[in-house]
Amino acid sequence: MTPDATTEIPWSIDAELRSLLVCPACRGELDDQPAGLGCPGCSLLYPVVDDIPQLIAEEARPYTHGD
Repeated sequence: MTPDATTEIPWSIDAELRSLLVCPACRGELDDQPAGLGCPGCSLLYPVVDDIPQLIAEEARPYTHGD
């Protein structure tokens, strides 16, 4: 899912790389959120630091779809 036009994403990931990224915990699709990449399937949020996704399940935080 992509956020609506009013939600600004403060980070940028190369489009080709972004198309390959999935949740490391459940292999589900990730949603672009201002705070990072969210997985609605397993309710984890992965931060993006300096435009680099931190896809470490043990370091992810709880995510509610729409955060």
